[in-house]
Amino acid sequence: MLIFCCGMMRSGSTVQYQIVTELIESRNLGISIGWISQFNATAAKILEDAARRDDKMIVLKTHHYTAEAASLHERGLAKMIYSYRDLRDVVVSLGHQFYDSPEEVLSGSTVSRLLRNDYRWRHLPDILVSRYESIVDELPKEVLRIAHHLNISLTAQQAASIADKFSLARQRQRIGQLQLPSAPEAANIYDPVNQLHPGHIQSATVGQWQSVLSSSQVTALESAILSWLVDRGYLVEATQPDRVEEVANVELEGEQLCRRGQWQKASEIYQRAIRLGVCAPKIHHALGRVYFHQGKFLAAVNAYQHASALAPNNMTYACDLGGGWARAKQPQAQLPRSGLAKVLSAQGKLKKSAEILKLPTDKRNDFEARSFL
Repeated sequence: MLIFCCGMMRSGSTVQYQIVTELIESRNLGISIGWISQFNATAAKILEDAARRDDKMIVLKTHHYTAEAASLHERGLAKMIYSYRDLRDVVVSLGHQFYDSPEEVLSGSTVSRLLRNDYRWRHLPDILVSRYESIVDELPKEVLRIAHHLNISLTAQQAASIADKFSLARQRQRIGQLQLPSAPEAANIYDPVNQLHPGHIQSATVGQWQSVLSSSQVTALESAILSWLVDRGYLVEATQPDRVEEVANVELEGEQLCRRGQWQKASEIYQRAIRLGVCAPKIHHALGRVYFHQGKFLAAVNAYQHASALAPNNMTYACDLGGGWARAKQPQAQLPRSGLAKVLSAQGKLKKSAEILKLPTDKRNDFEARSFL
């Protein structure tokens, strides 16, 4: 059995890896093999035989979702342990650790990659998902949750002892003892045993984005990841409505505004509905269409991803998501199957597009006849 500690960057995935390693190695249940940057076909081929053993576990750490990892999970050969964090804090933390500033993080494709990985990992059934804030505040409970997920018997006292071993204070001591080059060379160098690297733990403060990011950075970021923030329960400070009231006929009102070309007003209507808890996939999809017409392609991708996550069998949402990725100029190789189908259909390769989606023969004619742009 493979154990993937695959959490979002800067969200506590390292301490999850350390806890899993402690649980299995102290009981002679398996070994840890460290960081794998991309769990590809080669890695899967090497580790699949080991994954078939019921008596031993192999734990590894990674961030990037791959089809090979998902395939092992779907076949019962792997378990996934995932963590996430307020993306605004992730931007700040990444800006301090691996970039010159948060602005450099925001100007690239990092946020879109984080979102893509988050949606894909969490789409897998029966994975353990932990919130960063809970890991920081209640580490003993996190230890118990991980042990339960791995079917390892553990007492509360044992969990508390493991949590103490990997407390923030103890982790800072380990980081201080690392014998590694100074920055900037050390940014991508880490201890192969505990996976820690210089500067790995900064303030660990929740909500640090409020004092670091500018108001314009917050507004732009929240606009791009609104659906994700609301669904994960994070308050949208910069654009929170003054009062909560009932929103009636959101879809109809938004459609009327779109027909008149009033994209900004339509965007405000849909965003307001999402903040008030309207989780209908069609609202997220409609917001994505508005962003797309405004040329905000990464924001459109986020909204389309959320619609697809809520309604995974909806072909329209999947195809529009692919169109968003295409306009955002993401490499086709990184697209989900539905997205690649969208790109191919846009290129006029409709039969190939239908084949990629693996549609039944009786549905391909309808698919090929559709216009997706």
